[in-house]
Amino acid sequence: MYCHEFSAVPLPGRSRATKYLALFFLSIAAVFSSHAVAYSTLDGKIYVFSWLLLNSVLPGTVALIAFAYHFPKNIHPRESRIVLGPGLALALAVWIYTSYEIQLKPPVFRFEISAYNHHEWLNGVFIGLGIIWANVVMLRKAAAYSDHEYRGRFQKYLETPATFYPVGLLARFVASISTIIHADNRFARAHRGFVLIFSGALLLNVFTLLSSHGLISPRLFNFS
Repeated sequence: MYCHEFSAVPLPGRSRATKYLALFFLSIAAVFSSHAVAYSTLDGKIYVFSWLLLNSVLPGTVALIAFAYHFPKNIHPRESRIVLGPGLALALAVWIYTSYEIQLKPPVFRFEISAYNHHEWLNGVFIGLGIIWANVVMLRKAAAYSDHEYRGRFQKYLETPATFYPVGLLARFVASISTIIHADNRFARAHRGFVLIFSGALLLNVFTLLSSHGLISPRLFNFS
């Protein structure tokens, strides 16, 4: 995976979206590597190193959001600039903070999983919110790219400019959901498909967060 991602990023002719997605998967590869190190050592210092490697997924999450905005083109340029700049700064701040905190709170060895564990929630929350935001962007773009013409009981409210605001808002929401469900071109379907893929990553992040705090059994986490 490392070789694949390193080969994908620097080659000329690659779109910005491809590079952002490659950076995200590179951070995922770092996560798998950190887990391999963490579950194969009894040395707390080596575990601390694996934790620092794992947190590379924080800027990787920002790369995922950037991919959502730029695939296949950025139709929200102003919004993306507002989100990505502060998002990257916040990711680096969380990375520095959690890296410093693990020096103050040494990891605890959990015998039920035969590995060290560190009770930290901030990075998991950041990653989860980042994936949710990327999915929201993807769903909005799926609705924008879809050519499906909504025809339903709220259609008349969409055609009336002076619609009562709550009803008009509901009509636009229902129409957007309909255009996503009935996505009728490859760009809209691609965005919808990415949402399903990234939702799996979100579910895995939730299981990881719950497992690190002992809220679910190790068997359930391993199954996930």
